[in-house]
Amino acid sequence: MSAEVEVVELWREPRVVASVGLARSTIWALVKQGEFPAPVLIHDGGRAVGWSSLAVQGWIHSRIAAARAKAAA
Repeated sequence: MSAEVEVVELWREPRVVASVGLARSTIWALVKQGEFPAPVLIHDGGRAVGWSSLAVQGWIHSRIAAARAKAAA
C-alpha cells in the first residue's frame, strides 16, 4: 500500500479568478465576508499573497454540491 501525496500549490490571483469565474473584486468581497478561503502571505515582509489550491478547489466543490442539493430539493 502506497501513501498518496497530496499536491498543494499556491495560486496567485489571476489563477484563482480564472478557476472560479468571478471578478477579483467579488473574490475579495467574499474573503472579507468569510465566504471564500483567505489568501496566505507568500513572503514575510512582502505583499504577495496566494491561495491554497486545495482550499480553492474545496470551495468550488462545495458550490457544486450546494447547487446539486438545491436542484434535487
